[in-house]
This record gives sequence, structure tokens and C-alpha cells, in this order.
Amino acid sequence: MEELALGEMAMSFSELMNISPRSLFNKIYGFQRNQNDAWERMRLQTYYLLLPNIGKKERSSFSPRTLMKFPWDEPLKQLSKKEEKEKTK
Repeated sequence: MEELALGEMAMSFSELMNISPRSLFNKIYGFQRNQNDAWERMRLQTYYLLLPNIGKKERSSFSPRTLMKFPWDEPLKQLSKKEEKEKTK
């Protein structure tokens, strides 16, 4: 967490030491959301850049999500009770 705050988020050491845990997690959440939004914009720009070169037949299956897949595109999987028990062992 320190690497993220001090490195990628460019927080100072004193800012990190004086921030509450709740505020830090909110700041990290906002930072990650901002990063995801930037990747979404890149995916959409790339899609529109390639669209004129895609044939009419292929356009029906061509979408920004088929072009690039990101981890946040997939819904979170719910663990079954059996998987939860195995995980806690």
C-alpha cells in the first residue's frame, strides 16, 4: 500500500502518515477508478480508429469489449460454500 501511495499516487510521506485509513482507502479507490476510466477511453478511441477498416459483416461481432478485455469487465464470481471452506483451510 505504501508503494501505491508514495509511488503512483505521489503522496508525500507526511501526508501518508497523517491520513486516516478511511480517507486513504477512498483516495486509493478514486485513483484506481481514474486509471480504469483512462483505459476505457483508450479502448473506445482504438475502437473508433479501427471501425472504418472493419467490414460490414464483421461489425456485428466487433465491439470495444471484444477488442480489449480488462479485469473489471468480468463480474465478480461468488464463491460457493465449498470454495469458501477450502479457502479458509
